[in-house]
Amino acid sequence: MVAPKSSYSIPVGLSYIVAILKQAGHQVDAINMNLLHDLKIPENKYDFVATGGLAIHFEQIKEIATEANRSGTKLIVGGGIVTSEPELISRAVNTDYSVLGEGEVTILELLDCLEQNGDPESVAGIGFFRNGNFVTTAKRKPILKLDALPFPDYASFGFETYLDNLKPSDVYNYDIFDYPRVYPLISSRSCPFRCTFCYNPLGNRYRQRSIDNIMEELRTVVPKYRINIVDIIDELFSYDKKRTYEFCEKFKDFAATIPWEIRWDCQLRVDKLEEEMIDKLKDSGCFMISYGFESYSATVLKSMKKHITPAQIDRAVRMTLDKGVSLQGNFILGDIAETEETARETLNYWKEHVDAGILLSWVMPYPNSRLYQYCLEKIIIKDKLKYISSQFSEVFNMTTMSDEKFTNLRLEVYKSPLIYNYNTIPSVVADNYILVKCPHCGVTIEYNNYSVFDQNVYVNFLAPLKLLFYKTVYCRNCRRRFWIMNRLFKVYASVLKLLLTPNLFKLYSWLLRYKVGLRKFFGK
Repeated sequence: MVAPKSSYSIPVGLSYIVAILKQAGHQVDAINMNLLHDLKIPENKYDFVATGGLAIHFEQIKEIATEANRSGTKLIVGGGIVTSEPELISRAVNTDYSVLGEGEVTILELLDCLEQNGDPESVAGIGFFRNGNFVTTAKRKPILKLDALPFPDYASFGFETYLDNLKPSDVYNYDIFDYPRVYPLISSRSCPFRCTFCYNPLGNRYRQRSIDNIMEELRTVVPKYRINIVDIIDELFSYDKKRTYEFCEKFKDFAATIPWEIRWDCQLRVDKLEEEMIDKLKDSGCFMISYGFESYSATVLKSMKKHITPAQIDRAVRMTLDKGVSLQGNFILGDIAETEETARETLNYWKEHVDAGILLSWVMPYPNSRLYQYCLEKIIIKDKLKYISSQFSEVFNMTTMSDEKFTNLRLEVYKSPLIYNYNTIPSVVADNYILVKCPHCGVTIEYNNYSVFDQNVYVNFLAPLKLLFYKTVYCRNCRRRFWIMNRLFKVYASVLKLLLTPNLFKLYSWLLRYKVGLRKFFGK
């Protein structure tokens, strides 16, 4: 099992697959490409090489596929990347079998079928080639009893090494501790909502694990790995209020038995939020809540099928900040219903509430989402494979705005954080250490084991020289977000703000894409 390089250094989905394969008696070796530079698969050692991921992992998965083919080993690929575009991706990476949708039951049935020389067409939820034609079998039904699944096998992917090397500067929700040890937890699967920009490879039937099953997992892994942050990565953690409150109570009781501080974070929908809920979350150790705001325009929210309102967003922002819980939120502009007026609604709210630390970005047409289908119909995406392989991070004009007006909007979104964010310069920057005064509460905070040159927000051409940094930080006192920079970046930002015109911005954006392309070409 080979996990491609990813911002999530521990592959959650593949860890579940490894766990169920081992439970069924299969021999599995796992490789985490985040911890390995070069992949060499011995010839005639393995029956199969399996991998998977999302569209953003295309190049890495293709490299894994190339190595599998070189070694003469059959290849199985799963995950959202192949589920969203089965034939396209299967042909592009030359798979032998593609697992479509939820993979645990499917891969067991597939391997059993192949071991018995059966017909793979009898296995639901796969794709494969027969006489040059791509065949997809019956759709796999979702796993209803999630408690029956084994816990994810993170250990096989180097989890201990991963934990030992974590820094608070690695990810924005790690900096609550100098030495974070983070456990990714999934307490439910899928999502019943159908936002136009989203595609869920597990379908739309929402399923939950029992709280007792979740706590059993935590009682196993927290002492074993000395975990101090439980990162709940569900999309809809608060969907069932009673269940959410049950988790809070049981986690609080569990945390009291651990001889070190342990905290947790989660993602919530704003329409399910109540003041009592935030109180219970915070009391049980929740230090951060992530929200998908997406837009402050009712028109755009309706177009996205978010089923939330600007008033609910505002209420969530105010309540979360007032309760002293860290807020992570995003506004993603550029929906097909976006106009100068709707963008102004969002940007005005963002500027008026810049103390909330909401991030600005662009909506992306994920493969097989409704937005993706729209882009294909309007020939905004001209080549599906090229888009997935090399244009996935680019910003497309999907609106009715002219390209000139859209470029002006992009420029404003690019400049605004440099102008309006709570930006500050640390008083001390040393090796693995910063001392900084929070621009919100005025308290001076130390951050140890902290690297200012990791995970910088703005890509710049001097980054390899480690001369500039601009990073997001959460205050450990007031829990609000701000950004740190050095003096050279302040000069750099001032030049950008003054001289970056729409035409120069087009050139600047092209140069950044060119740089990314070179990095891919040279494998860096």
